[in-house]
Amino acid sequence: MRRLLIFSGIFMTLSLVTLFLTVEHYNKLDVKCRGEFESHIDASTLIANVGVNFEKGRGILTIAGRFQEENNALEYIKIATVFNYESYGKLMYIKVSQQHSSISDGEIDNKLQHLLPMVFSSRDVEYVYEFQLQNGGDYLIKQHGIPILYCKKV
Repeated sequence: MRRLLIFSGIFMTLSLVTLFLTVEHYNKLDVKCRGEFESHIDASTLIANVGVNFEKGRGILTIAGRFQEENNALEYIKIATVFNYESYGKLMYIKVSQQHSSISDGEIDNKLQHLLPMVFSSRDVEYVYEFQLQNGGDYLIKQHGIPILYCKKV
């Protein structure tokens, strides 16, 4: 009986330690940050804020700002993309599950695709981004080694 109690105590302690370490590991993968950017191509301009939220395998990217083409009125846009992700070290593999926008998908593809810092226009493609943790908990987000957004911790 005494052996059973000792074994049960050891097993319970190991289970609690494993649970604690697992929760701590998943909390490290959580990213909540905000950034700003300005992008120009020819006469087209986009000035926007970006919100990034990765948590426990799911995430959302929100881009909201002002878009203007040559000789056109100012247009306010908002794009929200919901996705699933897997993390391998600094790399995040992202697959889109939903996308909501104040403008049509065609307008995103034709007008904004090259102005946006991060956009996921296809549900059949896995996107890869590198998240480099900076001092203070901020992130530098890169794609193919090129910095695309500095995201301040929220």
